[in-house]
Amino acid sequence: MNQPKNSVDSGQLHYNCSDNLFVADITEVSLEELIHCKLEYLLNNSVLDDVENLFDILKEQMERPLIELALKKYRGNQLRAAHLLGFSRNTLKKKINDYQICIKKKTKFINK
Repeated sequence: MNQPKNSVDSGQLHYNCSDNLFVADITEVSLEELIHCKLEYLLNNSVLDDVENLFDILKEQMERPLIELALKKYRGNQLRAAHLLGFSRNTLKKKINDYQICIKKKTKFINK
């Protein structure tokens, strides 16, 4: 079976490297493959021609959701989220402030 020009073969799963990447089962594709595909599309289609500091832009786009998800996982507990991410709590706090991340602490309700 012939693959489209901008596609990646991941075992039996094929997906196109395009702006609207569709993956049938995201657990079957590595994060590295997804990132590679998206970056390849952006670079091949001149989307990034006038961009400076590309690494900083990409780092922010990866770091911000990672911090948000770690905080969500630990219900806003910054110490546990920092430990998961490999940061000190102070570093995490600075990044939370820099990215203006809103911390939502989930509360447990006790029925009386």
